[in-house]
Amino acid sequence: MSRETGVRVGVGAAALALAGAFLFGAWHVVVGGGLHGNARAAEFGVALAAISAAGLAGLRVVDRRVR
Repeated sequence: MSRETGVRVGVGAAALALAGAFLFGAWHVVVGGGLHGNARAAEFGVALAAISAAGLAGLRVVDRRVR
């Protein structure tokens, strides 16, 4: 396996993990905050989704540099 392939596999795995974290955060915003009125869950969800989105944007930059 070449270095580029290894980096791309790593970027893909990290992207899957960050996408899952983003969806988990969005779930907390919609279900915890919206349906149940739990402000703490909504705050957690917003923070988690924002950090995950920033991480995904960073991975996009890394992926473009590898190509």
